[in-house]
Amino acid sequence: MKLYVEQAVFTWADRFSIFDELGNEVYYAEDENFTIGHKVRVYKYGMEIGYIKQEIFNFMPTFEMELRGEALGSIVKRLSFLSQKYDLEYKGWYVDGDCFSLNYTVYDENDLAVMQISKEILTWGDCYCLDILDDRYEEICVMILLAIDCAMCND
Repeated sequence: MKLYVEQAVFTWADRFSIFDELGNEVYYAEDENFTIGHKVRVYKYGMEIGYIKQEIFNFMPTFEMELRGEALGSIVKRLSFLSQKYDLEYKGWYVDGDCFSLNYTVYDENDLAVMQISKEILTWGDCYCLDILDDRYEEICVMILLAIDCAMCND
C-alpha cells in the first residue's frame, strides 16, 4: 500500500494531508500553535486517532507517540554522522536513513522491512511517498513518518 504525504505551505502551523493511491485524503495531521516543542494531532477520515508530543528536556530529539488512546512508544534521533538513524521504542523496531535524509526504511525486530519512506525534492513544503509493506501497520507507519518529520525539523 502506498500513501502520499504533502505539507501545506503558508499556514500558521504545520499541516500534512495524506492521500491514498487514488488521491483521496485519508489522514491529516496538524501541529498545535503556540506550544513549546511539537504537538501534532493525527486524524483519519476526520476523527482523531493519534498524538505526537516532543519531550523537550532530552539531549536528542525525542517524540512520544500515542495511537487510539494507548502509548505507542517513542522515536529518538540517534547521533550519527553519515546517515540519519532513529531508535524506535516499539517492539524492537528501528529506522535507518540515508545520508541526505531523503530515504528511510523501518525494520521490525526480525530485521524485515515494514515500510519505506522517500522524500520528494524540489517541492513546496515536505512531500513523501510512504510504501507500507504490511497493511496491518498502516496507522503505526503514518505516526512514525510524522514523528521522523518532526525530528528532522528540529535539526
